[in-house]
Amino acid sequence: AEFLPKLSTTYSYTRFDEERTFRSTLMAGGEVAVSSLDNYEWRGTVTQPLFTGFALISSFELAKLGIDQSEMNVELEKLGLALKVKEAYFNILISDKGIEVAESDVEFRESNLNVARSFYNVGMVPINDVLRAEVELASAQQNLVTARNTARLARCSFNTLLSRPILSSVDVQELLAFKPEKENFDEYVEQALENRPEMKLVNINILQVEQETRLAKSKNYPEIGFTFDYIKAGDEPSVSGSPFHDANEWRATAALSWTFWEWGKTHYAVKEKESVKRELMKTKLALEDNIRLEVKEAVLRLENAEENIPTTQKAIKQGEENLR
Repeated sequence: AEFLPKLSTTYSYTRFDEERTFRSTLMAGGEVAVSSLDNYEWRGTVTQPLFTGFALISSFELAKLGIDQSEMNVELEKLGLALKVKEAYFNILISDKGIEVAESDVEFRESNLNVARSFYNVGMVPINDVLRAEVELASAQQNLVTARNTARLARCSFNTLLSRPILSSVDVQELLAFKPEKENFDEYVEQALENRPEMKLVNINILQVEQETRLAKSKNYPEIGFTFDYIKAGDEPSVSGSPFHDANEWRATAALSWTFWEWGKTHYAVKEKESVKRELMKTKLALEDNIRLEVKEAVLRLENAEENIPTTQKAIKQGEENLR
């Protein structure tokens, strides 16, 4: 809108303390009135900036970058929410598995207690073995209660993230497929640096500072503007003219204004923006290093998990055999 002409209008009334007169020796009476006491004026004005030292262009670019920044903030919030939802989802899966483990442990402890009681009844073991089996069963039952409460709490957290009623039923699908992947650290880093909203945000901030620097430098240039006025005047509210006013007239004005000295204000404003840009460049480099570190940590955790899966599967099989 700043690039387009602006329309404005004013209506004014001015009253002088006395009529303005002109003393003339050529006319009888010596004085001639040159104005009236009451003066009314209506003015319509069209203003068009022609050159503002690139200030308008910079302001326009800053506005667009502000929209991009808002969109990136929204995208960052979405990704953060998606991560929390996924974590909550897997917490449900983990807690459900915890219930299965706890139930199996209770069954195992109940079986041990029954065996211990049978052996005690025939005099093969002392009463201490029975008491120990009862304590182990009670502990396993407590663990089962804790596991069930943990699963309930995981579902409540999941519902909260999705803005659902906190006690809504949640059924999740197990994700047990194991698909080993060949990790490519350089490729992951490249994708992260290109797609992470944090990187896009810092790049937008740098572009904003560049435009702010350009905006500050615009004060070094003159400003050129065009103004067109259409005027109606008179000594009555109808502004229909008078002996001292034209009924209507127009004026077209092209004006150049240039504040060429402000005691270094513009110079130091530009220096300030350049300093901010240097700090942002340092922030960008630090962010890139942190992203590389996060990607490396993620790759190492993934490799560690892939290496541990076969060992864990063997341990599960061995435990199942021991339960038999």
